[in-house]
Amino acid sequence: KVHKADIGPVSTQPPGALLDAMGTVACGDGTSLVLQSVQREGKAATDAGAFFRGFSVKAGEALI
Repeated sequence: KVHKADIGPVSTQPPGALLDAMGTVACGDGTSLVLQSVQREGKAATDAGAFFRGFSVKAGEALI
């Protein structure tokens, strides 16, 4: 669950692709979101940077 996000840079990656290690995610029509606060099911909300440092997802992989 995304609690807070900002509009990110233009992206040519497919929707759902992680663009960097800090939580920038590609969206449709060349847009992206910079995730600020996220929550895994059954867990408390956390800073997106901390989440991605502790979660094994690399830039270019899909968040689906």
